[in-house]
Amino acid sequence: MIKSSTPRAVSIAAALVVSAGLLSACGTSSDSTDGAIVVAATGPETGANAAIKVLLDGAAARFDEINAQGGIGGHQIKFVRKDDQYNPAQTPQQIRQLVEDDGAVLVCGLVGTGPYASVKDYLSSKGVVGIPASGSASVLNEHTFEILSSYNPLGARLVNYALDTLNAPKIAVAYSADDVGQPFLAGTQSAADRRGVNFAATVQFDASATDFSSQAALLKQSGADMVLVNHVPTVVSRLQNAAKKIGYEPLWGSTFAAAQPEIIALAPDAASKTYFATPFLLPDAPEADSFRSAMAKFSPGTELDGVFPIEGYTVADGCIAVLEKAVEIAGGDAPNAQDVLSATKDLTIDSDYIKDLSWTDADHSGQKQSQIVSVKDSKFVTVDQFSSAP
Repeated sequence: MIKSSTPRAVSIAAALVVSAGLLSACGTSSDSTDGAIVVAATGPETGANAAIKVLLDGAAARFDEINAQGGIGGHQIKFVRKDDQYNPAQTPQQIRQLVEDDGAVLVCGLVGTGPYASVKDYLSSKGVVGIPASGSASVLNEHTFEILSSYNPLGARLVNYALDTLNAPKIAVAYSADDVGQPFLAGTQSAADRRGVNFAATVQFDASATDFSSQAALLKQSGADMVLVNHVPTVVSRLQNAAKKIGYEPLWGSTFAAAQPEIIALAPDAASKTYFATPFLLPDAPEADSFRSAMAKFSPGTELDGVFPIEGYTVADGCIAVLEKAVEIAGGDAPNAQDVLSATKDLTIDSDYIKDLSWTDADHSGQKQSQIVSVKDSKFVTVDQFSSAP
């Protein structure tokens, strides 16, 4: 069993027997000058989605925390991050530099499904594991693993919550035709089929559009009591504000992708009627004490409201579990990329931060539990406790 400084139960079902020759011959090397383990990520440090950078701040704080406690097996983690402005056209160049120039053996916390989709095949070609800050199962492959719950079960969770708790039988889904919207639509549709429910409407939108008036009109015409939509706050709020402009103010459902203070500022009325399915603790939860302490010490200027900082911290915590196992596989040395890949095999995590995660050869998806949160007095609060995804 591997234990880190945060509360975690990490069980290893696979034998840690790997050929020493294979380990020395395969994978990208870690930083050989100081024995550091190089971990990389990209995200929007600047640009229209720069508010999401706090996710990387949360990840950095978790790595700083374990470095302050001696690192992993005496190896410091060197967390290198680059700005891709949440633009998939920029991500590949940044990731190539991080892998080929900086020597990253793990990409951890790369922000966004679209940006990660643009580099997942490259990472596989280099034998580098990616653990993105994404909830789309569409990005999974032999070198990609998720910590977060996928959008599919989160969509299903919202359908069940609408029917069982909110008494909202007429549900509509607004979705983008991409790796964010399509899995979410599939999850909501699967839950609706199981419950024998027909959606009032399914409405497609372009996430890059600035005018959502036609989609809002279709949703209003459907008479839906609740609209489910999955995207970042800037996109979700455009739809919500377009609906309000024509006098349509339903309940809304979304995921952790939108559960950020930005949505309260951009669409305050709609935000107060929105329910978010999220696999993370809220930052003020009693179990998140180590998160708050790390952020206060290593990222004191970061606002902790919303889920992005604790999302980054949680993803980094999972990456640390992988690296702990990789160091053991490497016989105490700094692991290379092949060691990191070997460490993902049959890894199970169940802790305060990561609930019910188990990777197998056939399943690289994230944790199986989520909670429902909403906005009250401009703060996110839990309204339905963690439970297994449907």
